Amino acid sequence: MMPPMSMRDDISAGGPGQGAEDAGDEAGTERGASRAEHSTAKTRRRRRGRQRSGTATSSQEEPIPENRSDIAASPAVMEELGHSNESQPIPAAGKHGAAPEEGEGESGRALELDELATVGTDNGLASTDPALPGSGRRRRRHIGRGAVIGRFIVVDSVGAGTMGTVYSAYDPQLDRRIALKLLSTHQARSSKARARLMREARALAKLSHPNVVQVYDVGEQGDDVFVAMELIAGKSLGECCQAQPRPSWREVLDYYLAAARGLAAAHAVGLIHRDFKPSNVLVGYDGRVCVADFGLAAAIQRKPNDTAVPGLGEASTEQPFSSSMPGLDLRRTIGDREDDSDELDASAFAATAGGAAGPDHAAGPDQASGAGQSGADAASERSRGATEPDVGAELGGDIDVDAEARTQLGGPDLGTLDPDDLRATLPRPPTSPWRGSANLHLTESNTIMGTPAFMAPEQHSGEEIGPLSDAYSFCVSLYMGLYGELPFEVNDKQQQPMMNLLSQKAREQIRPAPPHSDVPEWLRQVLVRGLAARPEHRWPSMNALIAELEDDPAIRRRRRLRQVAAGVGLALLVGLAAWGWLRAPAQVAERVCGDAEQHLSGVWDQDMKRRIRSAFLATPLPYAATTFERVSHQLDSYADGWTEMHDEACEATHVREEQSPQTLDLRIFCLEQRRSRMHALTELFSSEATARVVDNSISEAMALPPLDPCADIEALMATVRPPEDPQIRARVEELQHRLDRAATLADGAGRYEEAQVEALDVLDDSQAVPYPPLRARAMFAVAELHRRLGAYERSEELLRELLPLAARVGDDELVALAWVELLWGIGYRQKRPGDAMALALPAETAVERADDELLRADLWLTLGAIVSELGDFEAAANYERRALDAKESVFRDDGVETPHPDVAQARNNLAASLVVMGRDEEALPLLESALAIRVQVLGDSHPLVAQSKTNLARALSALGRVREALTRHSEAIAILEAGPGEPHWMLGFAYERRGRTLLDSGDPEAARVAFERALEIYEATQGQQHRDVAEPLIGLAQVALIEERAEDALLLLERALTLSEGTDGDVLARVRFALARALRAAGRESARVDALATRASSYFGAIGNDAAQAEVEAFLASPQGVTAAR
Repeated sequence: MMPPMSMRDDISAGGPGQGAEDAGDEAGTERGASRAEHSTAKTRRRRRGRQRSGTATSSQEEPIPENRSDIAASPAVMEELGHSNESQPIPAAGKHGAAPEEGEGESGRALELDELATVGTDNGLASTDPALPGSGRRRRRHIGRGAVIGRFIVVDSVGAGTMGTVYSAYDPQLDRRIALKLLSTHQARSSKARARLMREARALAKLSHPNVVQVYDVGEQGDDVFVAMELIAGKSLGECCQAQPRPSWREVLDYYLAAARGLAAAHAVGLIHRDFKPSNVLVGYDGRVCVADFGLAAAIQRKPNDTAVPGLGEASTEQPFSSSMPGLDLRRTIGDREDDSDELDASAFAATAGGAAGPDHAAGPDQASGAGQSGADAASERSRGATEPDVGAELGGDIDVDAEARTQLGGPDLGTLDPDDLRATLPRPPTSPWRGSANLHLTESNTIMGTPAFMAPEQHSGEEIGPLSDAYSFCVSLYMGLYGELPFEVNDKQQQPMMNLLSQKAREQIRPAPPHSDVPEWLRQVLVRGLAARPEHRWPSMNALIAELEDDPAIRRRRRLRQVAAGVGLALLVGLAAWGWLRAPAQVAERVCGDAEQHLSGVWDQDMKRRIRSAFLATPLPYAATTFERVSHQLDSYADGWTEMHDEACEATHVREEQSPQTLDLRIFCLEQRRSRMHALTELFSSEATARVVDNSISEAMALPPLDPCADIEALMATVRPPEDPQIRARVEELQHRLDRAATLADGAGRYEEAQVEALDVLDDSQAVPYPPLRARAMFAVAELHRRLGAYERSEELLRELLPLAARVGDDELVALAWVELLWGIGYRQKRPGDAMALALPAETAVERADDELLRADLWLTLGAIVSELGDFEAAANYERRALDAKESVFRDDGVETPHPDVAQARNNLAASLVVMGRDEEALPLLESALAIRVQVLGDSHPLVAQSKTNLARALSALGRVREALTRHSEAIAILEAGPGEPHWMLGFAYERRGRTLLDSGDPEAARVAFERALEIYEATQGQQHRDVAEPLIGLAQVALIEERAEDALLLLERALTLSEGTDGDVLARVRFALARALRAAGRESARVDALATRASSYFGAIGNDAAQAEVEAFLASPQGVTAAR
């Protein structure tokens, strides 16, 4: 589902009713020309790729370190844990490890360490796992409930294997539950175990893909290594394929295709899984398929002279995304095998011969709320004296989601993960009734990693393995999912089952399809090739295998018939007996799929165009007519694209039969969201077209969410599903349209209070709708508006509450949006950059999962603004370059750049950082190109064009091109003076910058006039206590010093110092230096003079502004000082 539309900080904010933050941060510092443009929310609504009043208070909150043992959780969490709000150290292991805590079952089976969500049972089989009874080896030590590992608080043990234990845990910093894997190195091969776990974490950290489990953090505490990762609620893919009634072959194929994409993503970053099988694939209750257990993952083997991986093209040394975790050595040789047999197969204790009974009812994701519980599942809790609750049991939550809502989502709420309830939410390994044992497990002495039934022949023999070995295991697994049995005639009742298995694999003895199977033969043949004994005889890569599995011959035949009909004409087909049948698609298309334009009636039609044109021309803006033409052209193009895609989606299902009705429903739901957003915008344009609305209209029209994601089937499958109940869906669409209207009121009209009232009403109304994704969207809209109106702490609280909800409903893009918004609010608005940077890694991980280039650009712009608060403008410039590259790549068509306001904004941001560092020459071409884009897109009379001209003039002046600079200043002021009504704050900004140029050119009298006008406008539009008022005060003080009025300068600068304390470092440094000069000129306080100048010099040096630092140092070195600015 499309994320909520972000209500960004608009560049033309100001005037009556403006938000607390909008007027102030847009101008007034060296970087102020682009301060508004650092608004990261600005581009969040323009998505490509996946679908997928108050005053800010200063906080002394310190960032939480990565590894601490003294972190206190919230009282509610500690109450849940049964502890006071005090830390509990990890207990030390005794000689033989600590005895199990009360309630730790003696019958729990080993848990494969990265299989996050599998709780198994004791089925009576002998075990070599040292954590299990009867193994003859010592048990591992147990970490008690409430222990602190890193910053994470243990809730309960979920399962164990010999490499370590998996716990459910609580992250107090991010207020969410996670899965925590802990490796104790008090083992015989502790160094290997430690290296193994770190390797696994690094491997997973390199992956950010919706079909791969996500690692959040990895670290060490004492002798322990821990990995924090995603807690997956759902079932294993094996269970889903066994559900009764059995899923169709197409549904099974769709599950495995999603898993295949996860494997392909792993291969693309140089990793192989080595133990792919149904129990290592999780299907969340939201339908997301996720490959888990990379516990056997290793870097793809490369010989010293190898430069490419077969089937993957050229090797790449580029990291997929930055992280604090070290990179993985891609040249590690797999032939140097470790003894990895400690970590047993996740299904090793599922039923084999003589095992426990099968599940009562193995439900798929859509049946999860009614799934039963197997006898084996209950056995794992017998030592607790209790039976596990049913999967559909009611669970509490931090954010209340009622039972009906959970049913709508297809799974239980994870808000409060009580240990017993936690187990009810986690998938269990199947007690398989399938023919042939998939669970032949390795002995302790075996050094080959993997599960024999699924392993490729080369893996059995210890030969070199690679991506094609994973592909082989995938084909075995898919075969089992389709036919309910292994492709080989083998079971553990045979005298030598392993030898039989190896022989059949080597001879490629694939059993025939079972009688009455409806799996098409073409699909079986794809798998047969994938099961070839030699890797070179298989499909050349995972991607090639995916392509073959997606290439249904029946669909291909229908496509060829259409091409023939189009190529030779219907006249040549008259004699065919199927003539009437061949005409049927066109008739169906016209009858069923030709009504898309009707859906836009009242949204964008001739009547709406006339109404909007009349509304625009009724404003006093001289460029209103030109603006309407540009907006009309943009909306025409958008409506045409919407209509075309709506028809195509319909025909794909009802005419070409290439697409299921369920996929059509996803596409139409996606398109309806975009129609709703367009309708909210045209309603605003037609009925409430103020001057501000007209000014913002072109950017708003260009910011409509892209249509491409509505054709991306893979991305749609990974998004939140629409409600199935028609009445619920209608209510959801109604409330979503109200959220769209709130967004347009804020973004297009700057009416934040009205928008907030609407969003709060929707949030209240959403409580009664059993569809949690809607509530998540409403929460995000309210949080953004709190921030827009200056209620920064309330915004932060709501975002922290939102994050776990958004994660539970599976809305990856909303999670990413919330993280970026949280960073912006904490790091920039609340001026807590250190706290914000401590959250950068999880934010980056969330953005990578969302896999959207504009979201990446938003994150990098946010991080750039935050590090600039820390005074690191070089780092800010690096982030801003990345953001610019991302935006340029998005807004480029066939290699030709498409002019877009977002690209102009990104160039302006980067130029601003360069200007602060005194690198005006580098900034100049960026500012010139930003101006050119805005003139082309917005017209030459738009306020943003005036802003760009002012920015450009600043750089020209610094380079000594004063005449050109003054010309640009005059042009900008003329545009803004022509605007209707009261002066805009941006006009004050233009006058203040003109004053600086005049001062530099040696005309202090003209500069004084400009600074006085700027001060007048700033105080009228932003208030006398706003920090940007400091800028013209500095200018007036500099004029006073030139005119030898030191006492006047002191009064001005003391006020400026008061206004700028605790704000932008550059402004504060310039105030300090100016005040030091004024104090010396007045013969005052020499100690204070030195202190002020020294602090200013330190700042300029830290940010790399050598010219400014040299000027301050010259002042300090001279007893007489300098009394005037240049």
